Amino acid sequence: MKRNCMTRSRIVNRKMRGFTLVELLIAMAISIILLAGLIFTFITVRTTFTSQTGLSQLQDDQRVAINVLSQVVREAGYYPSPQTVVAATQFPADTNFTTAGQTVAGTGNGGTGTGADVVTVRFAASQSGSTTSDFVLNCNGTANTSTATVAIFVNQFTVNTANELTCAVGGGTPVALVGNVSNWSVLYGVDTDGDRSANQYYNANSAAALWSQVVSVRLTLNFINPLANQPGQPATISLVRIVNLMNRT
Repeated sequence: MKRNCMTRSRIVNRKMRGFTLVELLIAMAISIILLAGLIFTFITVRTTFTSQTGLSQLQDDQRVAINVLSQVVREAGYYPSPQTVVAATQFPADTNFTTAGQTVAGTGNGGTGTGADVVTVRFAASQSGSTTSDFVLNCNGTANTSTATVAIFVNQFTVNTANELTCAVGGGTPVALVGNVSNWSVLYGVDTDGDRSANQYYNANSAAALWSQVVSVRLTLNFINPLANQPGQPATISLVRIVNLMNRT
């Protein structure tokens, strides 16, 4: 009887003893390893998601910027009745365009030095909804809704200090088209031999006396790289597009 009591006492003591310090340390180490793995997985997933979101936004910004710029700059010099009206008559000289018939102008050093490049284009459009409507649009999506049968539109592009590509229509308030553009460069292709193709590209300041010979515009937009904080990634990503002017090439 006494022996049975001693046996039960050992069993109860063994059950009440709990974990040893070594066992607790091992359990804690395993828990820390598992927790570290979970944290690492969470950070990796979050970083991947952030990178993909940033790249998607970059692609959207690039697509919008190039589509709008290409469409509007290409329209420079367009007007509905070239068979009956000459360009010099359709586009008289004004504050933006120093000579009659000039339809593209700009300022800047092609992205070098101080000050942002500015490119200004003008074109004429028939009334929206008329039988002669030519569906020519401004950078903000507006068409000729005026009472004039043919209206001249002026669109001006630049990059502001907030890293936004902006456009102003008719001297109005600039509207931001896309963001994350650190800077840009605008060069003008000049046809020096009369074959209607660019022989050399100049910045706006150098092209000041050659506007009548400009046949294309070279646009370089430098977008802020959303992955710039990762090793080996550049600060900006450049996108280059050459746009031929509709009435020149």
